Amino acid sequence: MIIDFPMVLEDLKGKVKEIKTNEEMNFAVTNTNELYFWSYGKELSITRPIKLHLDKKVIVTSVSCGKNFCILLTKQGILYSFGKKNKFGELGSGDYLAREAPEPIYNLAESGEKIVQVECGYKHVIARNGIGNVFAWGNVIDNFFIYSWL
Repeated sequence: MIIDFPMVLEDLKGKVKEIKTNEEMNFAVTNTNELYFWSYGKELSITRPIKLHLDKKVIVTSVSCGKNFCILLTKQGILYSFGKKNKFGELGSGDYLAREAPEPIYNLAESGEKIVQVECGYKHVIARNGIGNVFAWGNVIDNFFIYSWL
């Protein structure tokens, strides 16, 4: 479906505090921390977001998207990742397998790191914890070439 003029997505009207998008997916986090998803694919209409049902303990506060993956930040400071590709380890799962549903990034969660900010690049992720430590994973080497000439 191609939409060539702005239109209100009625299902989200007046509810959204944050929106994010990537190559294939769109996300909206509502004022009550509900997470909605819709894709550009033929199976889902761009105008009909679907509420993602996660465990009731998982309260998503923000979303960041890379090329074809997403990272969810929860109120508890735990990151969840999922996506169609994981070629460079961008999901932070310790392997290169794609994930269709959000899963915690276990090594951060098990170490007790409480993440307060996360941003995705094209094929990498950078996260910051509450005491200012910064973590990076995915294709970070290719993305940091700029520092060689600064």
